[in-house]
Amino acid sequence: MRAWRTVTGVLLTAVMLFPVYWMINVSLTPARDLRRSPPSLFPSSPTTEGYERVLREQLPYFGTSLLVALGTVVLTLVLAAPAAYSLAKLWPAGRRVSVPRPATFTASSGVQQGASRHRPHAPVQPVRGRG
Repeated sequence: MRAWRTVTGVLLTAVMLFPVYWMINVSLTPARDLRRSPPSLFPSSPTTEGYERVLREQLPYFGTSLLVALGTVVLTLVLAAPAAYSLAKLWPAGRRVSVPRPATFTASSGVQQGASRHRPHAPVQPVRGRG
């Protein structure tokens, strides 16, 4: 029975990964061979011409996107780090109010985690500082 599951898992993995393989295969195929019928599973003469062209033509746009992404990360860290520190170290007003815990779900199993089944509104325990 275990071998059957393994074979099924390997086959399903191969089916799911085939589109990724095909994208890489087509990206390495020369332009003259793209419309050949039947298509080959392996490029006869792989080339990086497409990658070179994309880098040559799109690199300035990639640089702009990279600058925006890094700026967003830095701004988020500058704003979020002090807020997280203050929430961890200070006793905010209303700390004894009962707050519902957020429920988290795992995508694969659908099991609810984090929220108590018997006490859905557990009181929040204050975090005491070292000072």
